[in-house]
Amino acid sequence: MTDAAADRRPLSPVLTVLTGGEVYTPEAIGRADIVVAGERIARVGEGSGSWATTATASEAGPVEELRLDGLFVAPGLVDCHVHFLGGGGGDGYDSRSPELQLSDFTANGITTVLAPLGIDPVSRSLEGLLAKARALTQGGITAYVYTGGFRKPLLNLTGSPWRDAYLVPEVRGVKLAMGVEGAPTHAMRDLIDLSRELLWVEQATGRRLVIHVHLGTLAAGHALVQELAAELADRQHLVVTHCNRTEMHVETAIALAGVGAWTDMTCMIAPSRGWPESLSASDAVLRMTAAGASLERVTLSTDGNGAVPEIEGGRSWAPYRKHMDSLLAEIRALVAGGIPLADALAFASAKPATALGLLEKGAIRPGADADIIGLGPDLQLREVHARGRRMVGDGRVLVLGRYERDER
Repeated sequence: MTDAAADRRPLSPVLTVLTGGEVYTPEAIGRADIVVAGERIARVGEGSGSWATTATASEAGPVEELRLDGLFVAPGLVDCHVHFLGGGGGDGYDSRSPELQLSDFTANGITTVLAPLGIDPVSRSLEGLLAKARALTQGGITAYVYTGGFRKPLLNLTGSPWRDAYLVPEVRGVKLAMGVEGAPTHAMRDLIDLSRELLWVEQATGRRLVIHVHLGTLAAGHALVQELAAELADRQHLVVTHCNRTEMHVETAIALAGVGAWTDMTCMIAPSRGWPESLSASDAVLRMTAAGASLERVTLSTDGNGAVPEIEGGRSWAPYRKHMDSLLAEIRALVAGGIPLADALAFASAKPATALGLLEKGAIRPGADADIIGLGPDLQLREVHARGRRMVGDGRVLVLGRYERDER
């Protein structure tokens, strides 16, 4: 999708009217105009564009109209677990994956991202993770991080995870691992103390904070995370990811949904993507539906850039796959499986935004950030606007990051 001739574009005009599309907020509201003022959505309402132009032209001068006829217009996607600094590192020094670039996100409809450190906390650092988040935000999308990681004591920037959460606005939670070989175990008392520390920070700062759990394949980790959910005063502060890794993971997700914790399905984990024991994210959601489990607190994320190439045919490395396309692919699979488009979109927009307290994200409404995507009738990506800036137009990337152009 990326055009090699694409370059940095000027910021949006003061007012832009997106008109002609079928709008999902993510709820379906039919054809509606969206008035964007700078980085925010100013108005949303029925019309063909004329009412918005008339109502706003006298307030702020010229108004640009962009027609999105034939498109499903929805909130920009929120990827709540992606390795934008690079993942890997657990299969030798050459398994460390490179950093992601701006268009890796925008070319896949992703306008808000959250990243943990991966399995390697030596050659990657929280300082580097935070710098990369700020670089991506400077580039036009919005990026946040999780402190903590796979090691013990939990990694931090300022002396403790809760101090990180208090002092660094980009920190939106603490990542840790349960049930993972090669990762330390955590005592229940320490986990409860961490939850209480984060609750105080949340009250002090007004920012929602979560415990973000990488759930591995050891049964003891599944028992521990369910015990933790039972002990928490507010189970919405627990987000458990990779819940489609095995059948056991899906059963744990069903149990966690029953007590009100958040469960996150990983879109890059699927049999078709090299994980034979897994369920695809869409199949896991459909399995939960068939079991009568609540989907109110279920999200989708990519875990993009977290897999490493393997030897193919015993001779050479297989192609490097970032899997950033997996989020939209699983949304399409959900729709094909009978989930309404509005509900499918919410798993990767409104719900992760709610889980993380990002009130300005995941919705098309006045006051929200102007993170907007347009999908064709085949649900292929055609338009992306991030904080009011048109990043993808007519299926072509318009804005590239600083290092996305070579010497040519």
